[in-house]
Amino acid sequence: EAMVDDRILPSVLRARTKLVDGPGVPLLMSTALAIVAVALGDLDAIAPLLTMFFLTTYGTVNLVAGLEALS
Repeated sequence: EAMVDDRILPSVLRARTKLVDGPGVPLLMSTALAIVAVALGDLDAIAPLLTMFFLTTYGTVNLVAGLEALS
């Protein structure tokens, strides 16, 4: 949402629902992921999912930084 506020991305990409005036949905997703990891008791079961999440985030940040440098 910060990139939409800075007019880097179109406003169509703004989240449609807001739980609070902050990062409500990511906070709930992180909490749910932590609860699932604790309930499973085995981080090897969730490690591939976490790895892909962080690699996707890293790639997206690099893509946005590259596009910002080009514009």
